[in-house]
Amino acid sequence: MNIIREMAAAGCFIGLALYTADILKPDDRFAVQVRFIFSLIFITVIITPFMKGDIREITESVSEKVCTSDVYSISSSVEKDMTENIEKNTERSLSLALSERGISHSDLRVTALINESYSVSITSISLHTENESAASEILKELTGDETCIEFT
Repeated sequence: MNIIREMAAAGCFIGLALYTADILKPDDRFAVQVRFIFSLIFITVIITPFMKGDIREITESVSEKVCTSDVYSISSSVEKDMTENIEKNTERSLSLALSERGISHSDLRVTALINESYSVSITSISLHTENESAASEILKELTGDETCIEFT
């Protein structure tokens, strides 16, 4: 990792130095020759850290980070967070829809599932309300007939 850091720092410094020198060049007649020399210097500075270090150090470092099981755990964690956010947002939306239609309710809970094709389906809804038939009709209309609705 130090090799990459050295390479980036050297490249930035030399790039700025070469740009400054390019601005200060004496005449436009020498533009091609000066740019060629600057390009050679720039390439040399970029390649130097590779010459000092072992190229296997960079490739092993990168492959270790890519090949670990952390990728799966991060993916699983992100999917869990997405599911929780979807459930919370759906709970708020359904609660608002029921309230707008005059249905008093409490303890609204939604269970969502993200499929392998990354589609979201609402698997179940539970809530407490006095008007179960009207609430059921509204929720089925909004979420589909396959949704399991439980009243507590």
